[in-house]
Amino acid sequence: MTTTSSGSSGAGRWGRAAVWLPGLAVAIGAAVATAHGLFEVAVAARVPVGVAWI
Repeated sequence: MTTTSSGSSGAGRWGRAAVWLPGLAVAIGAAVATAHGLFEVAVAARVPVGVAWI
C-alpha cells in the first residue's frame, strides 16, 4: 500500500492558488473594463444614463 504525505497535497493547493488567483484577478479586471467601456459607448451614443447601466 502506498501512502502520500499531506505536504505534497498542501503544496499542490498553493501551486494551484498561485496560478488561479492572479488569473481570477485578470478576469475580473477585464470584465470591469469591458462593462465600463460599453457604458461609455452607450453614453457617447446619447443613450439615457439609466438605460446605459442596463
